[in-house]
Amino acid sequence: MIFRVSPGTFVLRALLMCIAAGMAALAAGQDGQQWTERRNLGFEGQVRSVLTTVERRSPDPRAPGKRALFLRRGPEWFLFDRNGKRIESASASDSDQIIDVSKRTEVKADGTEVWTNSKGEVSESRRQEILLPDGRREVTYYSNSKVANREVIRFDKKGREVELRGFNSKGSLISEQSTAFSEQGEMRTWKLYDEDGAPAQEIRTSVPVDESRIDRWQYDAEGRLAWHVAINGEGELLTYWYAPGYVPKLSSSGSLGVCHPGACVSYKFDERGGVEKTVQHTRGKAYLEPESEEHYNGVGEMDEKAEVKYNRDSHGNWILRSVLLWDAFSNLMIEVEQDSRKIEYY
Repeated sequence: MIFRVSPGTFVLRALLMCIAAGMAALAAGQDGQQWTERRNLGFEGQVRSVLTTVERRSPDPRAPGKRALFLRRGPEWFLFDRNGKRIESASASDSDQIIDVSKRTEVKADGTEVWTNSKGEVSESRRQEILLPDGRREVTYYSNSKVANREVIRFDKKGREVELRGFNSKGSLISEQSTAFSEQGEMRTWKLYDEDGAPAQEIRTSVPVDESRIDRWQYDAEGRLAWHVAINGEGELLTYWYAPGYVPKLSSSGSLGVCHPGACVSYKFDERGGVEKTVQHTRGKAYLEPESEEHYNGVGEMDEKAEVKYNRDSHGNWILRSVLLWDAFSNLMIEVEQDSRKIEYY
């Protein structure tokens, strides 16, 4: 199972393809269950509502500044309809309490969703999908009746997505994705453009059929190679190279990862061209619910470690979890927080 970090793709699509959501959606398809927004968030069964509260136990033992592992969380609230669609949600405006709850107060005939927050502020969103005469699919996202983003998708004769072009609210092309399929495997290409429509960077990823070696290359705005990284199907780093002094024109993560049973491994370049490594161990939902994580800096030293212990209900949803972080000075795992969930079912 390949986990491909999509660096800087079309904004709305990137949100939909974020790590946790993407892994959950993939799992939903593999076990034959229908995809729902509720399941995409990792919940099993006919969940109606989820209230997450957080108890801080100890200060974070890691040095302040850049931190790579983000297992700590704030309070959350979700309410779903019977079909698994989210109709209320809230995340913490600070680390201690839920402040602002957004509710879906209306669904108009054209599919527009009206959301109202705790302050009485109203926002509208709509997704419109049409089939173009040449067989391409055009998806337009509206925010408060104005076009926010648009994407045009082309498929091959087998129904596989082979091209996606993303446009911003002004109609300017901001990204292109394409996939070339062959008997040997896939070659994926991402092209990113700045606000003026000029090329910013290009990223290519080669994945063979047997997934024995996955390569990724990034090129700068002038088409020069900026970096290259290759791993095998078990997540072992094979080779890498980074152009001295390279700074991407647009913000992106120079990264590549792979998941196999029990673990997910990813690599990312640091500011000096060194390769950072993150390893997640799990018996279940991979990026959604890791049981432990380690981060190694650009010189191969472990500088962060985390453990998560779960208590689950009869549906398999966790209702209590404890987060522990490694204290490098004492070499002990320190419990920094305990998260509790109150889950109601239909």
